Amino acid sequence: IDVTIKGLKDGSSDFTMVANNFGAGSTQQIALTPVPVTVNVSGITVGPHQIFFADETNTRFTNETTTVNAGESKVLHLRAEIPDTKLLKAFHFMLNYDASKIEVLNVARSADSRFETTINEPTPGTISVNGFEATGEPGEVTVTLLDITIKGVAEGDSVFGITVNNFGTDDTPVEEFIPEAVPLNITVGQTTPLDNKAY
Repeated sequence: IDVTIKGLKDGSSDFTMVANNFGAGSTQQIALTPVPVTVNVSGITVGPHQIFFADETNTRFTNETTTVNAGESKVLHLRAEIPDTKLLKAFHFMLNYDASKIEVLNVARSADSRFETTINEPTPGTISVNGFEATGEPGEVTVTLLDITIKGVAEGDSVFGITVNNFGTDDTPVEEFIPEAVPLNITVGQTTPLDNKAY
């Protein structure tokens, strides 16, 4: 068989195989020794466009940092830059956070987004997001993809990270222009004390 592969990210991957049957029937099998191949990928261009978090007014967080007290909630917007001459039709990325420090109350496609979006949270701390738009969103523009509501759970720090797997067209061949993923540093403060004054 001929197998065509495409590099998506710098790094290495083992291409392995398993021979279940090779011979003339169950009693005349020829033992094969599969030889894995290590595929090294390099030279994938990332950026200088970015995917990043912003506040409720779509303003980028200063120094990529924000705070929320335990028990309080905050809305984050996930925004992405589409470079000039590029057309974004499809994307897939993963969001990761410390579920012991923050809780994600809701994740939804932004009202401004044209992309049909599928959102899955297989486990607390991980969110998988797929998006598609048939005609695409042309650059140069910054789009808001997601509205994310979080709540502080326990005092401490959590990084809301982004891993971009696909970002580009769905044409043949696919053109990828992976953005630089900029994480958000979240500090969870103490629980807001109740006002116990008597009136």
